[in-house]
Amino acid sequence: MITIKVNGIELSGFESSSVSSSMETASSSFTFNATAQPDSSYPIKAGDRVAVDIDGTTRVTGFVDKVAVSYDAGSHTISISGRDRLADLIDSTVGDTKQIVAPISFTSVCRLILDGIGLADVKVINNITEIEDFKEGELISASVGEKAFQFLEKFARVRQALLTTDGLGNLVIERGSSKKLKTQLINIPNNQLSNISQGSSTVDISNRYNKYSCAGDQNISSGLSEEAFADVSAQSGDAVDSDIRTSRVLEFNSEENASSETCANRAAWEANVRRARSITASITVPGNSANNELWIPNRLVDINDVFLNIKAEMLIKSVTYSSTLSGGSTTKLDLISPDAYSLEASQSSLSKKRNDLSDEFLASV
Repeated sequence: MITIKVNGIELSGFESSSVSSSMETASSSFTFNATAQPDSSYPIKAGDRVAVDIDGTTRVTGFVDKVAVSYDAGSHTISISGRDRLADLIDSTVGDTKQIVAPISFTSVCRLILDGIGLADVKVINNITEIEDFKEGELISASVGEKAFQFLEKFARVRQALLTTDGLGNLVIERGSSKKLKTQLINIPNNQLSNISQGSSTVDISNRYNKYSCAGDQNISSGLSEEAFADVSAQSGDAVDSDIRTSRVLEFNSEENASSETCANRAAWEANVRRARSITASITVPGNSANNELWIPNRLVDINDVFLNIKAEMLIKSVTYSSTLSGGSTTKLDLISPDAYSLEASQSSLSKKRNDLSDEFLASV
């Protein structure tokens, strides 16, 4: 059940509501639709505070971005949409970055940027224990007018990390999770345990390459020490996706100055993410939770769907909760390879584990 509070007051009677959250989007979003009498007003305005709970768990803490009203002789329709608190990080420019001085942790970089744009009450939650600090030569200043989130995301990619949110509007640094939901996704004819109402799958390799080459020589400052300059100049690293023909090659610069080791990890991350995005499934289930567990992004789940010819462990990339007065609640799950957003792939080839998943998926097309 989707519960909506505006300025601390719970509101009901929405014709439909939808909440979306993704591992690849730092800010969750929501849309509510309602009807009213043509001569009445509605107690929600742009800029109002909003909290959205899904089956008792807060999934959005943010603000109304947009209120759209339409009417005719017999109806008065209102649509309210918005995002969580990190929308301000996405929309605002980064400002002065001179206070970012190496050596510095990525958590500290995030903290300085959030404080600089007035989000001092937003927590930075780091779920990657082994993330390396940035050294001299790896940091560069933001471009004029660069968005704050884009600035942070550049550093996140260098450290093979994702920037997401936790439902309370805080910034979360993470990779793919090993946490697994108890409930399985099942579509087997005449099986009482089947819980999938709708499904689709896609294999698209048009954005994948055989060889990924990352170069680290970018915007090197003449003020670096000799040791730091030697560490970042003319550095590069490669990764290989052996499932793709050798004529496909992608060369790119690291987002920041980087060593060969960092470039190799960045290339492996690029290969991993592109492969993960090439193999997807979308599944819709009734309700928003099962076995007292909410369907949320970055959780592993077992799926057995005979129509899609998939029997594998997959990772929930994104979730869309929906509710209507007439049809009840449903949840759409977008699923990807389980080792996406990790460094499990070697720099010479991607993991065998994921090749097995590809084989099962490719058998359906």
